[in-house]
Amino acid sequence: LENGIKKEATKGAKGTCLCCGAEVIAKCGKIRIAHWAHKNNEECPYSKKEPKTQWHLDWQNHFPKEWQEVWCTDEQTGEVHIADIKTPNGLVVEFQHSAINSEERLSRERYHKNMIWVVDGTRLQNDFDNFFAKFDCWRQIFEPTQDRQYSIYKGFIYRRIPKLWSKVTTTVYFDFHNNVANTKSQQEKEFRNLIWGFFQINQEHFVVSMSHDYFVDLVKRNFIRNIEQYVISTFLPKLISVPAITAPPVSRSPQMVYRRSNSYSGSNARQINRIKSKNPGFRF
Repeated sequence: LENGIKKEATKGAKGTCLCCGAEVIAKCGKIRIAHWAHKNNEECPYSKKEPKTQWHLDWQNHFPKEWQEVWCTDEQTGEVHIADIKTPNGLVVEFQHSAINSEERLSRERYHKNMIWVVDGTRLQNDFDNFFAKFDCWRQIFEPTQDRQYSIYKGFIYRRIPKLWSKVTTTVYFDFHNNVANTKSQQEKEFRNLIWGFFQINQEHFVVSMSHDYFVDLVKRNFIRNIEQYVISTFLPKLISVPAITAPPVSRSPQMVYRRSNSYSGSNARQINRIKSKNPGFRF
């Protein structure tokens, strides 16, 4: 904060930490991205955020400054969560470039509840190829319209995304756009120019794709979570109504059941069964 206003780090600037109120100075060198740092390299007792990348900052800057870096405190545990984006309607958007452990991911999901993730899909080399490896097997269940400018697919893809993100309790969007200049085909370029969301409802897996600009617009208008509700009301009942394929029941005669329950099997039990047949009262 500079004079009570949120500001990005600029050369020579000074301010106070958003979390603990301590003095911070702007560091704007040639190697690391411009950032605020506590004076004398002291560690903030509240902030556990990892250093931000330019990808992270670019995404945040699509939204108003007052929505960025919103400090939230868990009243029960005292734990501090700093939301990357928190809209006036309470929706939290977390942008994740670096690796994150499952405990931290789940902690944020449990606390914020009404939230979505945006993950940098270009951090690991093979994530894009893995995600679209079976794209031909996906079934498109909704095509874009003027009112809903996104596509929805149905497909068994949870093994195609990084294991950590296959177990999220909310929607996670993957952004593959950073490597769009190194595309191998026109289809890959089209895929990288979209943002791809993954969510699961009642063991059913869905994928939604849209342009980055339309995604930002839906977040600003608080409509981004409406996609999940639309799937629940429109497509999920049809999927559930399809009868499951089960094997026919196996019928056994009473004599078969009696023989199975009153005889031993195995090469070492023949003599026991022979004795039982001659002496019904025999118990082994």
